[in-house]
This record gives sequence, C-alpha cells and structure tokens, in this order.
Amino acid sequence: MKALVKKVLGKRLSSKMGRFLKNRKLQKLKSIPFTVDDLVFVLKDICKVKEGDVLFVHSSVENLAVGIPPHKIIEVLFEIIGPEGTILMPSYPKLPSYEFLKSGEIWDVRNTPSYTGILTEIFRRMEGVKRSLHPTKSVAACGPLRDYLISEHHTNIRPYSEKSPYFKFIRSKGKAIGLGVSAHYLSLVHTIDDYLGDDFPVEVYHREIFDAKVIDYGGNEIIVRTLAHNSEKMKHNIPGFIRRFLSKEQGDSFTYKGRDFFYVDSEAFFNTGMELAKRGITIYSRKVYKSKD
Repeated sequence: MKALVKKVLGKRLSSKMGRFLKNRKLQKLKSIPFTVDDLVFVLKDICKVKEGDVLFVHSSVENLAVGIPPHKIIEVLFEIIGPEGTILMPSYPKLPSYEFLKSGEIWDVRNTPSYTGILTEIFRRMEGVKRSLHPTKSVAACGPLRDYLISEHHTNIRPYSEKSPYFKFIRSKGKAIGLGVSAHYLSLVHTIDDYLGDDFPVEVYHREIFDAKVIDYGGNEIIVRTLAHNSEKMKHNIPGFIRRFLSKEQGDSFTYKGRDFFYVDSEAFFNTGMELAKRGITIYSRKVYKSKD
C-alpha cells in the first residue's frame, strides 16, 4: 500500500501525507490515557517480563504519546526485572551505517549521542550503563551481564556475529520487547544472517570493509573493522514472519490502547529462523535473494 501511495502521489507529497497522518494519529493517542499501571500491565501480563529477565528494549517515546517521563519508563523496567536482570538498548549514530562509515566521522563511545530514540539516549547517560565499541551498531547495557554482552563487539567485521551483544543476548535466553514500535524494528534478526554468512540466501552487506575510527572509554583511538548493511536489501516483513512461524508464547506484535508493542523470545526466534533459512525461508523479500546463476 505504501509503495502504491508513493507511486500515485510522488515521493515528496507522499512524505507530507505520511507526516500528516502520523501527527493526526499522535493527537488521537494523546486523548487516550496511558498510565504507569498500563505500562506495567503490558510488560508483566502481556509481554510476560519477570524478575531476572535479560531485556533488549526497542522504543519510541513519541509513538507512545504518554505523559510518563522517559526516565520513569526505565525505572519501571528495572523495578520489574530486579537487580539480577539486565537491560540492553540499541545506541546507533544519526546516519545509516553505510553513510556514517563513508563520512569518516569518528565515533566516540562516551560522547556520540544515540539516535535510536530519546529513551536510548537517556539510558546511555545513566550511571552503570556502558556501550559496545561499535561505530554503527553499538548496544548500551546495564546489569550483571553488561560486560559479557558488550566486551567483544568490535572484534568481528560482522556486527551481529557470535561476538556481538545481539548473539550473546540470544545465548542468555533474552526477551526482546518493543514500546511504541512494532516488531519491524527487531534488531536481533540479523544474527541469523551473520551466523550463516555466505550461506545466507541474501547478500545483506556492501562488500567494502571499513576501518572505522573509534574513541574508547580510555580516550584512545582504535580502529574497528566492520561491514555495513546495504539498505537496498533491507526489504523484509518481520511482524509477518513472527505471526507465521512463532507461537503466541514465543512472540507477537500487538496494539494496546492504540499503541504498538511487541515481545519476542530471542532463542525461539533464532532457532526457528535458522531452520527456515537453511530451507531458503527468511524475513526478506524474494526480490533481494541471491541469483541462483
């Protein structure tokens, strides 16, 4: 439908229409109360978040359209998982991976802001939070598993490799959740791409390997070698994949009081996705699959 709208209206007019519809939706949502109690209900009763969980949180405070301060949302998350739980959030730069790496900009683990939503930037600045040393796919973490999860991210050219926080999160039997966003934003999906590497049905990366300059926590400049996703290949349907191949207990994208949410059992998603990928079934459109020639 979006493609049809763009074709009929043109890209510029379609973009204006999209912003208008989004603003209208947000204004409508603001008239529907969403309280801390609602948030707790969504997390505990629907997403089944519990004490000791390892959570990967994707979010859009804007799309939640609530009067709850962002720091209170983080506080609620920690209250539910307790001191034995760990929280992770994406902490990416402003530009898409390929454009950022092409720009030659130096990424500073202490000072480069996170542009994956205001919640992630507030989280990044909190005491006890550290980020992985990756210029485009950094992950911020806080909790007992923090150092285990983030310590080796910069040591493999594939950002979602077995050394990455994403893969270690799966090994830790973590749960991914979305607050104000659908499962379209689920980042751990790319662990399957990287685990299978050249055997994966889609060539998801540009072939160029980048030597990115990164400032570490000691103020030292280091080089992180990495690949960058090819945005033209990022044509996929993650919510549809979850609905088709996972049970409700393993994952779901849903709305509550007009807001988007999701939860996914990372281990179940990875195991199912691996089995299907070996049979040529993935989240990606067949249009971006490798040629069989």
